[in-house]
Amino acid sequence: NAVIMLQPGAVNTQLSLHIRTGSVYENDTISGVATVLQSIIADRIISYLQRSTGPITKDNTAFSSYTTSEQTIFQFSGPTAYIPQYLRLLRDSVYFTFVTPAQLKSKAEDLTAGFEKQKGDPRKELETRLMKTVFRQGYDRAISSGNVANYKNLDTATVNHFHRKYYVAANSLFGLAGNVNNSQ
Repeated sequence: NAVIMLQPGAVNTQLSLHIRTGSVYENDTISGVATVLQSIIADRIISYLQRSTGPITKDNTAFSSYTTSEQTIFQFSGPTAYIPQYLRLLRDSVYFTFVTPAQLKSKAEDLTAGFEKQKGDPRKELETRLMKTVFRQGYDRAISSGNVANYKNLDTATVNHFHRKYYVAANSLFGLAGNVNNSQ
């Protein structure tokens, strides 16, 4: 599925990939797998952008990703001419991922340490209070990281199975907004 919004005169194009996955698709045993997987994939994309000497680099492309309880989103913003490169990078990074034990262990440790560091941080507490005010009852649906304590219990077979099950084109929505034409 795709949603395309034409914006004549726009300098940059926003490209997003929404995958129907998040904590609502997890049970207690695998709670957090969507966040861990999204973070591993995002690291691959960021690493590519930092190393790239080709047309798309960290200097001309904004990238972000996050997981809610119902979806994982990967977003690019950059020059319209680079749409084909963004699409290839998304395809290769998102759909053709295989997580190794070393990657999983490192990412689980990094994420757990990051969440632990945020405990008691006044800025994070303010952000959480603001988000809860904005989203009210929907806060848990807007922001999801799963059970952080469970990250270290995930294994590669579980993560790769989750990836094969949910990270497929039929479970995705592609969005494109910008000054694009049919040839692009």
